[in-house]
Amino acid sequence: MPIIDLKNNLPGMGGLIMFRKEMGIPMAHFVEAVLNGPSDLSRFERELICAYVSYKNHCQYCYKSHSAVAAKHLDVSVDQIELLLEGFSSNYECVEEKLKIILQIAEIIRLNDFDQIETLIAEARKIELSDVAIHDTILTASLASMFNRYVDGMRANLPQDEKMYEMISEKLFRQGYKMTGQNA
Repeated sequence: MPIIDLKNNLPGMGGLIMFRKEMGIPMAHFVEAVLNGPSDLSRFERELICAYVSYKNHCQYCYKSHSAVAAKHLDVSVDQIELLLEGFSSNYECVEEKLKIILQIAEIIRLNDFDQIETLIAEARKIELSDVAIHDTILTASLASMFNRYVDGMRANLPQDEKMYEMISEKLFRQGYKMTGQNA
């Protein structure tokens, strides 16, 4: 149950956006730009960063939502995305080099522990990760961390039915994250 009366029963970010539309709608547009706008990272890679950061931050709503959207981008099951993330957390060798570097950078950003950042950026450059891809990795991991804290700090509603995550992910996959007056 949310820590304040949101005046709605929408799950996760939807409930928070609707509570303060004047802030929520611009935030949704920003998320749209970061996750679906032009980038040297694929939409899948950006969703996977969000899912990974959310998994590590124990933010159930964001983890399940972004995992489901990432799965849609690859046309695989959510279980396969979850296995990838769980495996990566214990064994970096289970993913291709690009994803390995991206997720390691995301972890440094998530932890706010920058001792290894120069080493990882050097590794990213060795595999020819562009400045845009490096920037977007850091921005996406930062964004996920902020929203994890927002959703969990506000104790946003969680879907009671797991099938709700499928509905949420389908909407995000097809329509994106931005909101208009019609769906806000």
